[in-house]
Order: sequence, then structure tokens, then C-alpha cells
Amino acid sequence: MEADLRRLFDDLPGLVWACGPDGVTNFVNRRWRDYAGITIDELRESGWIATIHPDDIPAVRAAWRNAVETESSAEFEMRLRRFDGVYRRFIVKAEPFHDSEGRIGGWFGVNSDIESQRRAETELEAEKQLLELVAHGVALPEILHQICLQVERIAPGSLCSILFSDPDELRFRLGAGPNLPAPYNAILDGLKIDPFFGPCSLAITTKTTIFAIDPPTDPRWSASAWPGMMTEFGLGSCWSAPIIGSGGQVLGIFAIYRRECVGPTAEEEELIDRFAKLSGIAMERANSDAMLAASAADLRRANHFLAGAQRLSKTGSFTLDPLSDEQVWSDENYRIWEFDPAVTPTMEMVRAAIHPEDLDVTYKAFEDAIHARENVDLFYRIVTPVAGVKYLHTVMEVIPEMADRLIYLGSSQDVTDIKLSEIAFRESESSLARANVQLSAAQRLSQTGSFTWDSKTLELNWSEENYRIWDFDPAILPDMAMIVDALHPEDRATVLEGIERAVHDRSAFDAHYRVVTRSGAVKYLHTVSMPVPEITSHAVFLGSTQDVTDTKLTELALRTREAELERTNSYLTAVQRLSQTGSFTWDLEQDEHNWSDVIYEVFGFEPGTNVTMEMIAGAIHPEDMINVEALLRGAAMGQKFALEFRVLRQSGEMRYAQVIGHRVDQISDRPVFMGALQDITSRKLAEAELNHARAELAHVARVTALGALTASITHEVSQPLAGILTNASACLRMLAADPPDLDGAKTTVQRTIRDGNRASEVIKRLRGLFTRKPPILEWIHLGDAAREVLALCSSELQRRGVFVRTDLRGGLPSVLADRVQIQQVILNLVLNAADAMAQVDGHGRELQVSSYAEFGGDIVLSVRDAGVGIDPSGVEQLFQAFHTTKENGMGIGLSISRSIIEAHGGRLWGTPNTNGPGSTFAFSIPRDANAAELGRR
Repeated sequence: MEADLRRLFDDLPGLVWACGPDGVTNFVNRRWRDYAGITIDELRESGWIATIHPDDIPAVRAAWRNAVETESSAEFEMRLRRFDGVYRRFIVKAEPFHDSEGRIGGWFGVNSDIESQRRAETELEAEKQLLELVAHGVALPEILHQICLQVERIAPGSLCSILFSDPDELRFRLGAGPNLPAPYNAILDGLKIDPFFGPCSLAITTKTTIFAIDPPTDPRWSASAWPGMMTEFGLGSCWSAPIIGSGGQVLGIFAIYRRECVGPTAEEEELIDRFAKLSGIAMERANSDAMLAASAADLRRANHFLAGAQRLSKTGSFTLDPLSDEQVWSDENYRIWEFDPAVTPTMEMVRAAIHPEDLDVTYKAFEDAIHARENVDLFYRIVTPVAGVKYLHTVMEVIPEMADRLIYLGSSQDVTDIKLSEIAFRESESSLARANVQLSAAQRLSQTGSFTWDSKTLELNWSEENYRIWDFDPAILPDMAMIVDALHPEDRATVLEGIERAVHDRSAFDAHYRVVTRSGAVKYLHTVSMPVPEITSHAVFLGSTQDVTDTKLTELALRTREAELERTNSYLTAVQRLSQTGSFTWDLEQDEHNWSDVIYEVFGFEPGTNVTMEMIAGAIHPEDMINVEALLRGAAMGQKFALEFRVLRQSGEMRYAQVIGHRVDQISDRPVFMGALQDITSRKLAEAELNHARAELAHVARVTALGALTASITHEVSQPLAGILTNASACLRMLAADPPDLDGAKTTVQRTIRDGNRASEVIKRLRGLFTRKPPILEWIHLGDAAREVLALCSSELQRRGVFVRTDLRGGLPSVLADRVQIQQVILNLVLNAADAMAQVDGHGRELQVSSYAEFGGDIVLSVRDAGVGIDPSGVEQLFQAFHTTKENGMGIGLSISRSIIEAHGGRLWGTPNTNGPGSTFAFSIPRDANAAELGRR
């Protein structure tokens, strides 16, 4: 048998051992002997302590001594020496065994190897710390330095090195090597990459990990100086792994050196692979940061070139918010308008600088564009302090990304020279051609075509973009008949009327209208033109037509959406007022509060007031501040909240409010909440009135129930009073005797006091049940409460022939409840049970009162009768108010009893008896005080 057990233990996968009752090892299995490289006899001679790491011996001795002294099991960790001298970490578990007489026979133990698990945990923690350095933007040299130190900590005896490879992969550059000899690092820094020189170069070219276990004898580097360098610096082996980037490129080398000529273990190979990848992550992050910095420099350079281009083209750029009159100008724009760059420009300054003859037309066109949320393209003159009159061409486009407000991006070009040249050299085709090339490019970008029209000769000159906009053939000269035919029928009369008026008054023309192209498509156009002031003989118009179809359709969609939003907002406001619910946002750190009108009304604040937490705290009832402060602490950590509290207005009026809120996930840098607050004052007042009415009704029910016990109460009080009289008479006789019987008199006086206390207790219990007072929660035993009720009605039960049996278990926990209300429920159930047995003659009228604890912890009290029983389908109807099965009953006893029990967080139910006649009514009260208090609320 013993030999079989030994063979079984030898085949087990762990290191199994056994020892005698003195704790001395007397058996180790084959795997243990193979691991340690010693026999059981050698183990007995040298002691098992000799195989344990010296640093672990004190703790192991203490754990084992405790197990031997207490004859108990043991579990501890230790490092156990392998046959090759390497220590590995094991978890040791030992269990005692006993002989047939119960005496300790010894211990069986198993050692489980957890070295790999602990190493993995250490590597994971190191990797986490290093990734945090990368995420926080720590400089790359420091990250690589820390990587080397972590690897050397995880693999004792290792020396770590990280090398960069140049983009052309021709030379190494030192990244980190904190504990390698400094002269060796100096040789590596700038070393040419040559696969025949050493393993680092070979790993670069092959993109594989290279192990050089014994360099002087390795034929791969027999012609290299590297093996001699290793020997010179006291290094025995080198394991090199390429650092591969996400794009497959080699970023550098991760290498581990050992002073011994050894190869890596499986764990060390995994370590090399893991930290080579981690080094690659750090390097690529550093490269990304460098590229980002270079992009920023390119952006600054481009901005410089743009400013130069604006100076050369006399074109200034700007942005404009028409609503706030906020403007941002480029330097060239200040130069064109001759404004002081130190002064922020305003529309008033711009208006004052526009030429008086162009002011009305220009400003009207600008205001019309703002009203229509359209782009602007204007030619006009300004008057400057130095240069005098200038001609400007301003183009403004609505920024579509700013859908919530109207923001323009525009440019103003000083076209004075062009304008004067156009007027002075109108007949110069070459000059016009050059200008037309430039203008055509700008028109294609802005979808704006230009034209001239001689109202006398009806001659039209169109730009290429104008042909594209109107969908006319550029080979055919346009005429007014073609234009009239293309106008949308609904807009034709209005446009022609505007043209006639502009010709007659020699005024500017500005119109929005639709055209129908040859393909049948409808386009929205905006044409602006003005008479050339230098031609006085007749009206010659210079103008532009812009295709604003996209802008117009967007504008129509935006207006529809705005109308829908306004309608939705009005509905929401109405719903909030009807439900007395307000919404809010709350920035906890900046103490910013955005409230709807309902919340201002609850706190009694003027709507629109800039509310602070100090104002809010000042309006909250002092008794509720502790809950509000808890809410604030949770909110500071981003927790959602829900709370009921009271508000004391400055007028003295008190309001009840319920608030709920949760954090806005889209704002991650600080806690910002949104939620709702409801005015629940009406509900709270109604609840108070309901509770008062319920208390009054409960008092009536108690008085009614006690009225049925008049005879029992009389008996309970009369019996001690009769005893008092009897004892008093006996005392007088004993005192009158000669000699007086003092001992007997003393005894009769003690009986008199006893009967007086008994009568006092009965009256005290009656007063408690008759008294109308608010509920008082206290810790009570349901068994004690039941006994007091049974004592009070014992005579009544005897009169009715009811035999009472109790099973009120001792040792049950107390419950938090109002004694008077609970005794009222018990009294009601007892009297109902007696009534149910009033007509029973065929068997005994037995009433059983029991108490016990449910599995969930609730305490239960049940009243079982042997009466007529109840219909299972009508049980719930018995608990409805004013429903009764008695001839003279009010029908409120069970209804009030259930409301009392539910107010204590419990439940009341009734069931027909399954193992005899009658029924059982029971109620449960939770032991948890919080649940009981929540039920009362």
C-alpha cells in the first residue's frame, strides 16, 4: 500500500512531500528530488532549510513553527533552489493528517511553482508605469532610461541597452544604457551598422532577435573586434531584438547583456519581446510629437507668407460678427483703411470712412445681405486721411460651420489702381484680358459672375462664370431677351421693374431672384450692379451675379429648423409649468447655474438672477443641510444625485422640492450636471393631511376595539383591587392581635403593593392605547408586545371560550416600531380571530399566537384561529376599507392594520389553514432600521 502511494505521489505534477508529527521531512516525491537535485537522505542530513533562499528562511520558519505547534494547516510563499542553483518562487500548502485515535500523524504538502505568475505581474506593473510616462509626454531619453532600469530590476544580473538607428539605417545612436560601462556606450554611439560586426547590427538587417551566448567562440563574428570588446568590459553574452515600428520599419535595437555566457530563458525571451515593443511605442510617440512641432512651425511660416501675399496683392482679410460687431482684421486691412492697428475697428468707423455717394447703396446692400444671411460682394469707395479716395472690392462669405450664429469671412482688396485703369483704359483689351483672367479665377471660387451693361446700346459683356451661372452658351452673345426668357415666371415682373427703375434713376440695382436653366433646374441668384460714375452721358452698369442656390436652400432649411426648435421649446416650457418641474445645468467648479423659471419660483429668487451656491445654501432648511452637503461631496466626484429637501423663502414660506441630476458626459475635464427640480409642496401637504386622517382613524379603531374588551378590562382591574382589599383587611387583623403579628403584616403589605403595581400596569397599558399621540419609533420585541395584548384581553377570551396557545420564541431580534400601533394590530387580529370562532361548536376554539424570523431577516407574528375560515379568492377584499364580514363591524380594522404595518416597511397578509379549520393572519416587520424608516416615509 505504501509503495503504491509513493508511486502515485511520484507521478503527481507538483513537488509533493510529507513529514512526521515533529515536523521533520520524511518523504519527497521524485519531481521534488529532480527539481532540487538531492536525495531524501541528503535532505535529512542538510535539512530542508538549506534549499530555501536565505532571505525567506525567517518567515518560513515562523509559518512552519506555528503549524507544528497548533497542529494546523499551513500556506506560505518561498523561493526554492533548483538543482542548477537558480531560485524559483513557490507557494507551499500543507495539510495535517491524523491516526485512528485522532492524534496528529504528520503533514502532507505540495509546492506549486508561481515564478512565472509573479514575473508576469511585475512586468505588467512596470509596463503600466512606463506607458504612463509616454502618455504624460515625458522626454524620450528619460523614458528609455526608465525602461532599462525596469528591465534590470525584473531580470537581476541584466544590463539593458537601447540604440536608435538613423533614418538611413547606416549608424547607431545611443538611446539609453544606464549601467553599461560608459566607454562601451561611447563606442556604440555612432557605430556603423554592419551585420558582421555584432548581434545588434545583425538584428537590424534581419529584423529578428539575435542571441550571442559566447561571442569569442561564435563563428558569426570571428573576424570582428566586438567579441574582444565584450571580454574587455567584462560582458559574457548579448541578446539583441529589433525595435519594429507600426509601419514595419526598424527604429532601433533593444539589447540585454549578461556578464555570464548564458542564453535567455523562455521568460527572458518574452521580457525582451515585450520591452522592445514598449520602446517602439515610446519612440513613435516622440516622432509624432516632433512632427507636430514641425507642423506648427510650417503653419507659422505659412501665416508669414500669407501676410506677405496680402501686402503684395493689397488684399486684407477679416472676420465679422454682425450681431456683436466683433471684427478681426489682418495687418493689410488696417493699412488699406488707414486705421490705427491699436484701435479695435467698429462698423461705425467703417461707415464713417465710406464715400458719401456710395454710403447708402453700400450699406443697404450690406444690411440686406445680413438680413438674408447671404454672402456679400461689393465695390465701393472710401475716403482715407492720407491717400484720399480709394476703390475697394469686398467679398464676404457666411461661414457654414457656425450654424448657430451669423459669422462672415471676407476680404477687402484695394482696387483703386485697377479701377482707375479700367476707366482710363477701357478700350485696352490686353489690360482687360489680364484683369479678366484674375477675376475669372476669383469668380469661380466665389460662384460670382461679373458683367457690364450699356443701357443705351443694350450691349452686354459677361464673364465666363456668368455664362456658367445662367447656363448660356459662351459662343452666343447674350441679350436682354435671353435674360427675360430665363427669369422665373414668378420673379420676372419684379426684376424688370427694378431694372427700369435703376436705369431711370441711374441708381444701383440689387435683386434676389430665380432663373430656370436650359436643363430645367431652378437657381437662386443675387445680382448687384451700379452705374459707372465716370460715364455721365448715359447709364452704364457694372455688376456681379452670384449663384446663391446652396446658401438659399440652407437658409430655408435653417429657418424651418428654427421654427421647429421654437415650437418645441414653447411646449417644454408649458409642460414644466404644468408639472411644476424646472430644468437646470450646474457647473460645480465655476459655480455657474442656468435655471428655468420654475426653479426661480421655488426658491423665491428673481428670474434671471445670477445664482450662487452660497445663495442656494442660505435658502435651504437648516435640518436638510447635512443631506445637501453629502450631495455636494458626491457631485464633486461626478456622482449622480437625487434628494428631497425644504426651501425657506425670504418671506418665511416653506416649499418642498425634489431634485435629480447626472453628469454631462460630453464635458470630461470638470463636473458639469444637468437635471430637474420639482416643487412637491402640494404632495407633501397632502401626505401630511392623509397621515393625520389615518392617525385619527387608527385611534377610533383602537377605542372601538378596546370597547369590546370592557368586561375583560374590568376583570383585569377588579382582580388586583380585590386582592388589595383582602390583604389590607388581613394586615389590620394581624396588627390588632396581641401580640401583633408583624411578620404576617409585612407579608400582606408586600402582597398589597404587588396587586397595586399590577393594577397600575393594566391602567398604564390602557392609557397608552387610548392616548392620541404621534408615532414614536423604539426598539421593541414583538413577543413582549403580544403578551401584553393577550394579558389585557385574557378575560374576554376566556369568556368567549377561546383557548390561547402561544409560540413566542425567545432570542428574536428587536424591531424598530411604534409599540402602540403594533399592539393595535395584534389586538385587532386577536379579536377578529375570536369573532371568527364565535359560532364554532364542533371543535375547540383554539387561538395560537406565534413569532419567528423569516429567512430574509424579517420578524413575523402570526395569529391562527380555528374558526369558519376565509375564501382564498376574497382575501385581498378583506383589507379594503369599509368591507366587513361581521354584522356590526365597521370594516376598517384590517385596512388600518395593513397601513400601519406597511408604514413600518412590513407587510400584512391572510391565508386559509391547510391542516385544519380556520385561517391565519400574520404580519412581518424588517429588522433593518433604514427599511422601517423608509416604509414610514
